[in-house]
Amino acid sequence: MEPSTLPKLEIEHVYGYRSFDCRNNLHYNAEGNAVFMSAACGVIFNTETMRQTVYGGAEVEMKQKSDPDSDQLAVHRNDILCLDISKDRTKAVTG
Repeated sequence: MEPSTLPKLEIEHVYGYRSFDCRNNLHYNAEGNAVFMSAACGVIFNTETMRQTVYGGAEVEMKQKSDPDSDQLAVHRNDILCLDISKDRTKAVTG
């Protein structure tokens, strides 16, 4: 099949949490939701509704990251190993 004819996948729920080699990677945002990472995804988990908002995990073309026209910097292509949150707990950063 041609890549353009393949169905698009959508992440419904992320299972798992990386803790065996990472530390300080679970935070709470200003709304009281848990913020953590799993694989190449950043996750915000609403503990009241039990729903997740997932960031990352997008399908990307395999090309050089140094390509100036590349969208490779928009998503992680490997596991996230670190996460931090701003002092006002409104922004998170992953790497």
